Amino acid sequence: MKMKRYGLYKRIFIPLLLFAGVAGSAWGQEGDMTATYGSNVKVNDDERIDIQALTTDAEMSTSDNRINLACLWNGNLDDGSWWAAANPGAVTFQVKPSSYAVIDKIFIRRGGNLSEQPESITLTYRDAYSGNEETKSISRLTRGNASGEAQDLLLTLSEPIVCSPYINITLTPGTTTGAGMGTIALNEIMLYGKEIKITHTRTKWGTEDDGLRQQHNQNQKEDTFDDKTDWFTSSNSSVFDSHQLQPAHHYTDTIYVEKGGTCTLVLPDRNSDATTYADINNKSYQRWYNYKTDGECTQILKPIEGDAAIYKIENGYLSFPYLEKGDNNNANVPYRMSFTFPKKATEESYIIACDVSNYTDLQFYKLSTENTELQEPTLSHRVLYYIKAIPDDMETDY
Repeated sequence: MKMKRYGLYKRIFIPLLLFAGVAGSAWGQEGDMTATYGSNVKVNDDERIDIQALTTDAEMSTSDNRINLACLWNGNLDDGSWWAAANPGAVTFQVKPSSYAVIDKIFIRRGGNLSEQPESITLTYRDAYSGNEETKSISRLTRGNASGEAQDLLLTLSEPIVCSPYINITLTPGTTTGAGMGTIALNEIMLYGKEIKITHTRTKWGTEDDGLRQQHNQNQKEDTFDDKTDWFTSSNSSVFDSHQLQPAHHYTDTIYVEKGGTCTLVLPDRNSDATTYADINNKSYQRWYNYKTDGECTQILKPIEGDAAIYKIENGYLSFPYLEKGDNNNANVPYRMSFTFPKKATEESYIIACDVSNYTDLQFYKLSTENTELQEPTLSHRVLYYIKAIPDDMETDY
């Protein structure tokens, strides 16, 4: 079996799937997905969704070059790595995206021999709207050897998979005359789509006609509650650009860290003696982000391995219960993140924010690759971590 025959694989996207070169015919259950084949299959690498884990229910081969399952999702098409099942028959991979994303394409580079390539593929995932497990299937896939046009396969979904924490990909090989069912071999699996983005909500207490205090004609002289500020401006200085955010109570913590050092940012919404996630106070919504940019901060902020799931989005990280159906009272939710101060930082300080909420008035719209925005709920409060670098010439006593 020979692999990686195409040399440099250029990931270039052509809108509306107008592919240059050879395109294969499309088969499958009507409405599920279509298949495009060939070395000229093109995708936009900017839209590739990172995979945080990939596992299989199949026994792996003990051959030295085949046991590394991680090579299937390392994002490298030119490293010569590949994986093969130990036994003939169908194999199921569970792919876990690292982002909340709308996924509309799945790329698979298949084995170079006919007997190693799937004849049908079934996708199983959790629907973000119903919470139910759904399936998509395609059959009668064209197979061909590495010198043909069928080794690279791009599946385009007619309806995208929205924010599922997993996608089970079952590949069923065809049969070869006189040899029975084949043994699956693959070089790479890649997911493509767009990360979702949180959009901001003005305060529900405000002065607009639909503000709660206006609706109830509450006497504003009865208290000092600020109901005249519909939006909060994140900065009133020239240090960083300001952004309009939802007004919320602020809790601020100042932390000093050596450059290159790491610290753990912990939400105050948790009993310090707690041993279970049930003792965490905010289970409906958490968004961690770079306060200065109102955006992502993946280079300096990371989830802690072994903690509850939290997913990357376009403007930060989002915890899973935001899209979880049912009762969240016992849901596992994160309450901390790991921050690393860059060794060669261009800034002397960073501000990491976490918006938290126990409200359930989130706006859940139908998502697609054309609409990837979700509106935040009413916030309970905003936690700010003001992180400053310890000067190099400062004497410290530990």
